[in-house]
Amino acid sequence: MSLINKKTINSIKLESTSTINGRDVVKLTTTVDNSASFSNVNQQVLDQTTYDANLSAVRKDILAFQQVVFDAQDELDANQGVVINDDGTASSAANSSSVSSSAAATSQASSAAE
Repeated sequence: MSLINKKTINSIKLESTSTINGRDVVKLTTTVDNSASFSNVNQQVLDQTTYDANLSAVRKDILAFQQVVFDAQDELDANQGVVINDDGTASSAANSSSVSSSAAATSQASSAAE
């Protein structure tokens, strides 16, 4: 008898920093969870002066990050019920009789305005 471990990806953590002229201006973070139809994006202004002077460029980065969030939500929706095996192969959760464990996948999204 052998133990086969399987992981179901239930969430994706996203983190990005809007950088203008080499300065980190806004940090954006969220966790996309497959049990929720939305996710809250946290925005932390790191450099208020640069933020105020480049509001249009920062907003473009925020919108680009939001698209990454939507893509992650779509990825989780499309893979709902998919189990990732230790060997990297995928199988249906419905066909799995082995031990499952939750795992968080981390994706990094980075954007820079010039």
